[in-house]
Amino acid sequence: MIYALPGFLGLLSDWSVLKKEISSVIAIDPYQIAQPEQGLHKWAQEFNKMLPKKPILLEPV
Repeated sequence: MIYALPGFLGLLSDWSVLKKEISSVIAIDPYQIAQPEQGLHKWAQEFNKMLPKKPILLEPV
């Protein structure tokens, strides 16, 4: 599986073209993992729980 995070101010739809071409791409909505008021540490803990051992992670530059 390939996990794709949107960039700063990005949207899940940023990955729609790639998802059409590669069925194993999963776009991740960062706000569904943990809310901003919970802090980055909490977000990172929850994010790491949802990933397999060796994921491929994409983020636009």
